[in-house]
Amino acid sequence: MSQFLHRWRWLIFGVAAVGLIVAVIVTMRSGSSGRKVAGVLGPTPGPDSAGHIAAQKAYLERSAQSDAGASSGALISLARMMRPSEAEGLRPSGDLTAIFVRFPGNNPEALKITTSINDAMSARANELRGVIEAEIKGLQKELPTASAGDKANISKQIAQRQLSVVSINGNCACVYALVVENSTLGALEKEQAKPEVRLVDVPDPPVATLQGWQLTPILPTAREA
Repeated sequence: MSQFLHRWRWLIFGVAAVGLIVAVIVTMRSGSSGRKVAGVLGPTPGPDSAGHIAAQKAYLERSAQSDAGASSGALISLARMMRPSEAEGLRPSGDLTAIFVRFPGNNPEALKITTSINDAMSARANELRGVIEAEIKGLQKELPTASAGDKANISKQIAQRQLSVVSINGNCACVYALVVENSTLGALEKEQAKPEVRLVDVPDPPVATLQGWQLTPILPTAREA
């Protein structure tokens, strides 16, 4: 799991579904595990979620008009699930430091970016396929000594996992959010205007990096994806 180490420690706390919003809460820490969260970006699940989106859009517009050149990081929630090449094409100026993804049959997660989205996706897809292939081998070893009833169940599990291996790849439409640092308010306002972007969530007041921030991007619904 090399993507989760080095500069930050990634802690996934859970998934919450409210209306159109599904949140994966990830804390990025550069220090000890006891360090306090520096801030929060993303709508809180509940009746004020839509209000948060509208308020943050208005806040970014005001901030960019006031000082377009000010440095800022941002959590960018995409309007739909995207392939790596599509997501790369949407990145604004600044440093792309992480992405949020959901591979078929898996929970949402965050991946650290060291080179490109494609590299991070390919590496993670290989890891997931390796885990599933190991499960298949384990089930195949159980099959010869299983009872007749268990054999049917095990065979079904093997077939399901074989389908999962095929569906998981580094080029899937699985990316739904970007984490950008050291951008500018002007560039982020232009990013918000793109139809492929649902929300550019900027700290108040703006900060260049998001180390220590708790991030909650918006996961597109099945219809949007």
